[in-house]
Amino acid sequence: MQCKLVQQMHRQGMIRMNAD
Repeated sequence: MQCKLVQQMHRQGMIRMNAD
């Protein structure tokens, strides 16, 4: 469960960095 949350956070972080 936590793994999924971390993956989602990682994905969002990557998208945010990309958008930046």
